[in-house]
Amino acid sequence: YKNGFVAIYFIITPDINIPLTSLYPLPEILHELGGNFSIKSKDKTTRVEIEIPSMPIVKLLVIDDNPDIIHYYRRVLAHTRYFITDLGEGSQVLDTIEKLQPDIIVLDVMLPDTDGWELLSQIKGRPGDKSIPVIVCSVLGQKELALSLGAEAFFSKSFSRLEFIQALDHAASRLYII
Repeated sequence: YKNGFVAIYFIITPDINIPLTSLYPLPEILHELGGNFSIKSKDKTTRVEIEIPSMPIVKLLVIDDNPDIIHYYRRVLAHTRYFITDLGEGSQVLDTIEKLQPDIIVLDVMLPDTDGWELLSQIKGRPGDKSIPVIVCSVLGQKELALSLGAEAFFSKSFSRLEFIQALDHAASRLYII
């Protein structure tokens, strides 16, 4: 990783003569992604170099009092660009949002100390926080209520890994975190 790019290098010995046209469409695809591709021969070796832009880290604030669910989120999002900070209580959420400045919030509405619907309303009512996408994940099947209070998406707790990552990717793309 260097200067916002991930670089992959291959050193091939002995030197081989690979015409760039034989690797079509790889150079074109990398160019479209903002990356680079090159082949250089020197001192009886061939160096193949691929550079692609790295994906920026997306900060998630997960608000859920169930440690098993937090563990599940961490497992689902392992080796992705999503970094999780979690809270088990709603009373600390507004202060944590100010300190962490999360890109996306994942909210369970059944919290031990706070009404999650009220918390969602508070987040969406604060000028500095209302633009943060909130994804509600709950056993309560109240999708319409979640969306009417400003949630980006709603999932029952039986969602698939793919659905969850797609919802996060959609929210991140709307924030220009591509």
